[in-house]
Amino acid sequence: MEFILEIFKYLGKLHPVVLHLPIGALIMTFVLLLIAKFQKIDLYRSH
Repeated sequence: MEFILEIFKYLGKLHPVVLHLPIGALIMTFVLLLIAKFQKIDLYRSH
């Protein structure tokens, strides 16, 4: 039983990475797309 509690403690420490990092990445992507739209930057041009 104590082993299971240790696993939960370990997974609890990973909570910020597992949950908040992907949410932050999605928000940052949305912000960058908005900036590109209003700054008239062509994100899809090929070099």
